[in-house]
Amino acid sequence: MSLNGWDSIRAAGRSLYGAQEPRHLASVVGGAFTGRDPLEGIDCYASSSLGAPHWHYLTYGLTELRGKESPNPEVSGWGMELTMRVARGAEGEPPMWPAGLLQNLAQYTYETGRVFEPGALLDVNGPLAEGAATVLTGLVFTDDPELAVTVATNNGAFRFVQVVGLAGDELEAAYAWSPSGALGLLSHVQRNVTDLARPSALASSSAQAALLERIAREGSATEVLRLPALGISQDEGGLVLELGARSLARVARVVAGRLGHGRGLLLRINDSSLELRPGDRVALDEESGVLFVTAPAVASLANVEPRAGKFSLAPGLSVQLHA
Repeated sequence: MSLNGWDSIRAAGRSLYGAQEPRHLASVVGGAFTGRDPLEGIDCYASSSLGAPHWHYLTYGLTELRGKESPNPEVSGWGMELTMRVARGAEGEPPMWPAGLLQNLAQYTYETGRVFEPGALLDVNGPLAEGAATVLTGLVFTDDPELAVTVATNNGAFRFVQVVGLAGDELEAAYAWSPSGALGLLSHVQRNVTDLARPSALASSSAQAALLERIAREGSATEVLRLPALGISQDEGGLVLELGARSLARVARVVAGRLGHGRGLLLRINDSSLELRPGDRVALDEESGVLFVTAPAVASLANVEPRAGKFSLAPGLSVQLHA
């Protein structure tokens, strides 16, 4: 017999932790599936599995917790609830920063419609815990290693998606190479348990060299790159690709890893997108939204300085960087 969303989440916790009563972190303003402040609460369990003591957080609010409200009978709400495992020391109570992070991620989904699936990446643009001295500034999403991949409820199915903290250079490796590859750089514990005190897995020169060799050989698995600024225009010199200066380094690495290996790349901002494909000449197919980019232009992009201005990439193509 299928349970409603709330009972299904609590049952998942009991399947791992038995009679342990979770610390339930309730939202001050709980919202239904269609309301504000989407997370009604978060369960937190003390776990000693996976080789390290940690706190295990499970969210309530990205699925339909009680009655069915969304039109799709097969999927409950957004089709996911988030989990996070955070290193546990001698403290008797779980830290609150993961709850704030999870609430922000849920709010992001409600505002943008973006559903986090395993392999998704997110740049937090700062430490995961505000004010913390940590190198972890990014997130990768993966399956929770101990919870069922798919959970059936009477409101439709959902999956648990685990949030894992990444160092800034590990996040860039995930974009330039692959999310699973970046997770593979971490120890078994680190790829499941977020520890603000850990160093980057790429701190050594040997690790960096090995990563660059894999990227050169395999290219990038990133098919879609979300950007804060994106545009395509035309002037007397030809086509102009418009990007944010802060995004340039990441874009250049991913473009090289995709187009340099004969693959396309979809650049996306909100509901608009532009697909880049390798070509023997620069051309824009306006109907399909495809920009064909030559190999010299791809190489030139990697040498552009990340500052506001217009820079030529190849005959007929420039890049305009905005501050």
